[in-house]
Order: sequence, then structure tokens, then C-alpha cells
Amino acid sequence: MFLAVCALLLAFAPAPMAQANTFTAAFSPIRLNAKPGDVVTTSVAITTGAGPRSINFRAHLEDWWRTADGLKTFYRPAGTLRRSCSQWVSLTPAEQEVAPGGRLSVRLTVSVPRDVEPGGYWCAVTIDELPNPLEVARQTGISFVASFSTGVYVYISPLTRDAVITDLRVDGDELQVAVRGKGNTPMHVNGRVELRQPGSDVVIATVSLDRNVLLPEPIGSTVLHGKLPDAATVPSGRYVARGIVDAELDHYLGAEKSLEVNRAPTSPAP
Repeated sequence: MFLAVCALLLAFAPAPMAQANTFTAAFSPIRLNAKPGDVVTTSVAITTGAGPRSINFRAHLEDWWRTADGLKTFYRPAGTLRRSCSQWVSLTPAEQEVAPGGRLSVRLTVSVPRDVEPGGYWCAVTIDELPNPLEVARQTGISFVASFSTGVYVYISPLTRDAVITDLRVDGDELQVAVRGKGNTPMHVNGRVELRQPGSDVVIATVSLDRNVLLPEPIGSTVLHGKLPDAATVPSGRYVARGIVDAELDHYLGAEKSLEVNRAPTSPAP
């Protein structure tokens, strides 16, 4: 999971628009294999580019999960979820000022409890740019501040990975594959849907599905989405859809279903 979010601040005193600072953040999900009682360290970093001023950053931990349709992410205070690892993690430094062209490196120290149950645990580390209160007081209009987040996953063996496809369906011009987890750890899932005419083995279209993460709680399921090709390739009609999902197992998940595709009529060119 990688997110780069811009938030808005409103200020009301007249002043010219200040030149913005630039950032480079190469955040990838952090995946750690550990045993009960282990202490593991890793880090995330942000590099600032040229700009008119130093920038203050603050790092903090949050819990997160996806909605059942796989389209939205909810963030809540650290420790909200039963399988949160946020309370095992300490951040150093939690807040720091970085000069233009400088680098912020935040060390994560993960102290795994000795009595932890096997399975996968997760949280998010978020680094926020703090607004300069003096500049906010001088400016008018809108100021942008940056926020960067990435997922932290801690895996305690033995892990149980299992999942099943529960549905294939069409929603407008989109194919959807619903997947339910049956294990004790997060699994990253992606896949495709092959479309055939009934009674034929010839694949007339392959639809790639977006990548998502299947969490064991609080919902335990997700939906993968893929856009149908244009109506010339897949016109309205009945098709046999074969869903193929990679869920980080030693085999692919598969399901087949007959689906009716109804394409919206297109307006003739003027």
C-alpha cells in the first residue's frame, strides 16, 4: 500500500503565494517475519527537494482496513483492531525539522510480544508535513500540506493462507470478483477474468483485475475490479466468465460463471 495525500489548509490574511517545497518518498509496504519476543528494526525515508524553507514532519501510527467492495480505506487510532501491530511499534524521531534538500529517516522498532498468537498483524505508518503557523497567518486562500502512508505487516509463523472466490458479476462496464479469506494473515490478491462464448474454448477477451489486499478482519473479504473492453470487442450478450485469482498461495483460485453483459447504447457521432 502506498498513499500520497494532500490536505488543505485555509488562511485568511493577504499575502503572496509562497513557493512550494518538493518531496521524494519511496514508500513500499514493510513486511517483517518475526518470532514471539523478537525486536526488529527498519526505516522509512523522505527526501526534500529545493524550496524556500525548512519543513517540520511528524510520524505516527494508525490502524486501517478496506471496505467490503475494496474501494475505500478507513483509518482509525492505533490499537483499534485486534490484529493491529501498532502498539508494538515505536517511531524515532516522532517529529523533526528537515532543511531543503535534506532527508528525514524514521526508524521503526518493532517489539513483538512473547505471548503473541500466530498470524499476520498490520498497521500504517504515516508521515505528515506540519504547516508553518507563521506562513498560515500571512497567507490567503489555500495552502497544501503533504501526507505519506505505507502499510506495516508483521508475520508470526505458522501462517494459514486460504481463500475462496465467492462471486463473479457484471456491474455496468465492470467485472467484479469477490474473494473471501479463510486464513490468519493478510494476503495480497490480484487476477484476471477470461471471457468466452458459451460452448467455445476461445478466449475473446481477458480483463485484468486491480490488485488489493485481503485482510482477515474486520471484514474478511474484498472485491477485485476490472474494466470491460469496448463494446466492439465484448458486445451485449451472454458469456462464460472464468475468474483466476493469485492470492499468494501455491495454486490459483478459480471459478466459472455464466454472465449477461448489457452494454449501454452509444450515441451516433454528429
